[in-house]
Amino acid sequence: MLKRLSILSLFLLGTATMSTRADEIDPTAKERLGKNLAIFEKATKVEVFRIESKADKDAKESIAGYPIVSKGKEQGKEFVAKLKTVFTKKEVYTGSQARCFQPGIGFRLWNDKEYIDVAICFGCTNFVILGSDGTRSSGAFGGAGYAPVLEVVKAAFPDDKEIQAMKAPAVSKDDKK
Repeated sequence: MLKRLSILSLFLLGTATMSTRADEIDPTAKERLGKNLAIFEKATKVEVFRIESKADKDAKESIAGYPIVSKGKEQGKEFVAKLKTVFTKKEVYTGSQARCFQPGIGFRLWNDKEYIDVAICFGCTNFVILGSDGTRSSGAFGGAGYAPVLEVVKAAFPDDKEIQAMKAPAVSKDDKK
């Protein structure tokens, strides 16, 4: 009986360890996010936007320097958790990329008076994260990171026909590594 309990205890401990590892933040993401990681961990709401593809430092309202075209429905803590899951994985920092950077999607995550802006370009599969304190990070989500980013963007814009029509490209064996 004691032997069975020991084996069961080891199994449960192993299972708990595996689930913790699945939720861990990738070291590459942690390094790239820097101070912005704290906002991902503490944010309580997310504003979602369609944004202009060209930056305008004089714009009245902007996300990471890109003028706001339209605003979607504000999202809560559940959506914050989805964004954190996507933007703390290695695949969104080490994917393939081009460099046009003409974003069309913007998110603003809020924690009290602090925020981070996330501007996403599906053309070059790059994103920029800009903190309210000026902290900047970026990544490339081409390959294995594309589908998770697209999924979270589609969830934010359920009524946007252009976004809903987007498809993730096939992922090669090299991109899955």
